[in-house]
Amino acid sequence: MGPVTMHCVASFLRAVALAVVVGVALGIVGQTGSDLHPGMRWVVALGVPWLVTAFVAGALLGGRVRGAFAGATALVVGTLAYYALRVLLGGGGPLELEGLALRGGPVVIGWCVAAVFGGAVFGLAGALWRRGGTVAHVAGAALVSGALVGEALLLIGEWAGRGARLVLTAELALGAALPFLITRRRVLILPALALTAVVAVTVGVAEDGVRDALREVGWRGA
Repeated sequence: MGPVTMHCVASFLRAVALAVVVGVALGIVGQTGSDLHPGMRWVVALGVPWLVTAFVAGALLGGRVRGAFAGATALVVGTLAYYALRVLLGGGGPLELEGLALRGGPVVIGWCVAAVFGGAVFGLAGALWRRGGTVAHVAGAALVSGALVGEALLLIGEWAGRGARLVLTAELALGAALPFLITRRRVLILPALALTAVVAVTVGVAEDGVRDALREVGWRGA
């Protein structure tokens, strides 16, 4: 095995290891977060923080293929860990063990499919944001900020209660502030804000569609 091959194998193994660790951590936090504090119920019900985690994983790995792979794998592992813990902790939900039969499989499969696509896109974006040029940097910043804004605006019309509104307001404020915080040059802030608005609409429509589709197969989440 030559040096180049060994380097490729090592890079692949690092991507796998990072994805698995991040995924398991996501699943644990998602399933147990609400036990730490009542307000965490709404935080762990958000979808975009998972996508932001995929973005960070991609940025850490740097390479486009490794970033997309790590982002998708992390979210799939996180989804499986989340529902596995739900069963082990006796939480029921869409998954229930009855003999050797596992009910609610379409819900898990649906979220895994969404995790593959969302994780790959955000993982790739994270890698491009870190190593790409000006356009990639602006697009990466707008993707994260737009996703946060889009989800917050979507769920403000669906979630009720003081705690939920507080969490969504914080998500909206963070999304609006990110272009100013992570865009390296001030002249690029205005393009980043414009692209943020486009991403916000796109993510809001996409997330609404995913949630509706999963409710059709038995998902009963927030």
